[in-house]
Amino acid sequence: MRRTAGLIGLCVSLAAVGIAAAQNDVVVKGGRYKGFTKQGHYIRFRVDSTGDNIVKLAYKLVESCTNGIPNTNVFSMGSGSAAAIQEDEVTFKGTQHLVPSGNVKSGTVTLKGKFKSGNKATGTIKDKVVFRKSDPHKRGTCKAQSKFTVHLKQ
Repeated sequence: MRRTAGLIGLCVSLAAVGIAAAQNDVVVKGGRYKGFTKQGHYIRFRVDSTGDNIVKLAYKLVESCTNGIPNTNVFSMGSGSAAAIQEDEVTFKGTQHLVPSGNVKSGTVTLKGKFKSGNKATGTIKDKVVFRKSDPHKRGTCKAQSKFTVHLKQ
């Protein structure tokens, strides 16, 4: 009886180790992911060399604005982290605050997702941009949200 219980315990332990090892293989360190939003526009990002962060986020979204006219936001991140890869090494989430500029008063970009495999991730990209009153297009506040799917590119 003890031998059977010991074998069952060993099998359960090995299965747990196998699951943990499989999760570690989901995120490709240094991987470049490219794909499309549900709006049909591009989105791309990289996983840094440590496998801890999503970096170099770039996307295009069509936003709804308070002036009633759609705004196309083309975003490209220069430096920093767009999202942290969580301890489970499968999910990622993060919020970036936009740097104010001539027309932009403030803004945020939120990225949430999950690696389905080493080759694929899905999630949601959400942004909000508040334009200055001096904006010649009088956009006011513009925002958008879209689901996305990206694939690993070699």
